[in-house]
Amino acid sequence: MIMPINCPICAEPFINDFQNNYPGSTEWIRKSCRRRLDHVIVINGDPKNETSVNWISGILSSNICVIWWFSQKKITLQIKGGKECNDIPFFEPDFSNYKRLIEKLKTYILFS
Repeated sequence: MIMPINCPICAEPFINDFQNNYPGSTEWIRKSCRRRLDHVIVINGDPKNETSVNWISGILSSNICVIWWFSQKKITLQIKGGKECNDIPFFEPDFSNYKRLIEKLKTYILFS
């Protein structure tokens, strides 16, 4: 997966935030929407390789967060407060149509 450079919700450019959690750890990039705080999409990947995405998270509803884990090929739903739901079947997210992506997630949740 190639890291998007624009927010899939509003098409504004992402803000790149280069992270290094502790001395000696590998640097990674966090991308977040520049325009709106409620456009909560975070992309974690290697800043030197735009095709290296570790995970992507976003808000599905006011109390559910969805996380795509690319190395493990799984999607996790996390309920507000840190409780985890069951994983749903993995699929590659297509951010070109955000509304369609959300509908697909809801369908997967309903039938999983």
